[in-house]
Amino acid sequence: MTAQEAEKPDRHLTDRKEYLRGRLGRSGSPFGLTNGKPDLVREYPDSGHVGAAGQFYERGEMVYRFNISFHADGWAECEQVFISVGDAVEAYSGQVTPGAATQALRAFHSAGVGHATSPDIVQEAAKLQAALESIRRQLPILVEPTLAGRSHPAQPQDLGWINYWSPQTCEYLGFPDAERDRNLLAHSHRTPGGAWLVKLSSEPLDFARPEHLGVFADIYARFPKLGVRAPEKRGP
Repeated sequence: MTAQEAEKPDRHLTDRKEYLRGRLGRSGSPFGLTNGKPDLVREYPDSGHVGAAGQFYERGEMVYRFNISFHADGWAECEQVFISVGDAVEAYSGQVTPGAATQALRAFHSAGVGHATSPDIVQEAAKLQAALESIRRQLPILVEPTLAGRSHPAQPQDLGWINYWSPQTCEYLGFPDAERDRNLLAHSHRTPGGAWLVKLSSEPLDFARPEHLGVFADIYARFPKLGVRAPEKRGP
């Protein structure tokens, strides 16, 4: 593999495990690995290759964050890779969300904590807020775990369209409840490793569809421990 590092760009590795062990002691240090040439425009490697990037530790906690990027022929293949990686690394949690929804959520949370400076981001956030108001729902404002810290290592950072929840995460959240989670369980199943693959809808998450946005907001209301949420603002 090739390591993507600021200090040593395109460093060729002969021992991936040794490289990762060396990064473990560097709290907050980002890393990037790929077994193919990365595409800097599309942010994923050449077809047939996989990239992994992330950061070790969050505020001193034993939590590692990373994402994988790869070419897939469809969501079904993406879901299978997601399950395989989650089980292989014994992940606490993870999520996959279509790009348009991800972009809207980033804008919404950025504006919510006062970090939105671009007119496009402000407009995107306002659009999602208006859609929420039209269906009488609300979403919590989330922040980066590196800034606020998780309340528990198994706490998911956020909610996605397809979610990987480990047994520890399920216990922490209180999932599943046969009655309260009946609709959610219709699109969810156990993974071979014993985790839960929790999907919000059979079709990709699309906030232009009120029913999708409603389900998304309802899941946050159902699980108050889900997502690293910004502290509530208090009056004078």
